[in-house]
Amino acid sequence: MTTLVLASNLGGGISRHLGLVATSVPIDVHELSEDTSLLAKVRSARQLMRSSGPLPSRVVTHGVAAAVAARHRGRRLRTVEHVEHWHGDPFFLAPRRRLAYTTLARSGKAPALQVFTHEWLLPLYHDRRCRFEILPNTVPVQDVSAAPTTGTSRTAVFLGRLSPEKGVADLLAAWPPDSEARGWALDLWGSGPLGEVPAPPGVTFRGAPTDPMAVLARADLVVIPSWTETGPYTACEAMALGRPFVGTATGDMPAFLTSGCGWSAPPRQPSGLRAALVEAQGASSDQLADKGAAGRSWLAQNRPFEAWTRAVREIYGQ
Repeated sequence: MTTLVLASNLGGGISRHLGLVATSVPIDVHELSEDTSLLAKVRSARQLMRSSGPLPSRVVTHGVAAAVAARHRGRRLRTVEHVEHWHGDPFFLAPRRRLAYTTLARSGKAPALQVFTHEWLLPLYHDRRCRFEILPNTVPVQDVSAAPTTGTSRTAVFLGRLSPEKGVADLLAAWPPDSEARGWALDLWGSGPLGEVPAPPGVTFRGAPTDPMAVLARADLVVIPSWTETGPYTACEAMALGRPFVGTATGDMPAFLTSGCGWSAPPRQPSGLRAALVEAQGASSDQLADKGAAGRSWLAQNRPFEAWTRAVREIYGQ
């Protein structure tokens, strides 16, 4: 049976997560419009659950609006089992939005299960009326041969939403001014409100990628300067491809970096990020390859995709 999935939005990590889920579980995904009120989202969610053929036995929600909508799905749909999957939402940390969510969530029906990609999400979203699981993000390890570097030209890559909380402005400020002389360029892939800001020399905005994994496979270095994260898919994908990365000390990235797969930097500190970038730019091709291989090995041993797939099948009712 196909599981109904409601998502507040299908950007970034949620889209990548559902793409991986769909490889092993039949799902029917619906995105709630961002341009409507919360009440309109609740009505839309009810309509989707009623009109998706036979009444679904389970609905899995991703995001605040989808979770609240499912909790207020109405008596006719109370038999539908609700699972909430939480990835993290930095926009939700505003006190007014926090109060609104808490009030609405408590007045609705608690889900049967909550799934969190990282334990730091528990204080934000955990409902003590239901059980929970921690399911860290991972991706399949890829078969990759040699590093992509040819000659002395090297490319660092940012892949994600071009917005403040992803550390884009920090990265532009931190990018070493002598990078071109060192033979390094920076490509930023994605879309968002910071996609039109002036770029320093050697930095290029590439737009939204059609194949994110291909972008990462061509990178010599991946940069993840986020203010806050859980288990960023870009880091997992870089490791799966054997690519080293510079990442801020947030979410799972400190654990990833214990493998020796890259360099750590403090979040929201361009000076610290620049120091990490300078060190990474000074690494030889062999050193970059060794760090990438260390991350790939760590991911295979500590985040096996087969175990994640088994857990996902249970969560989605298969």
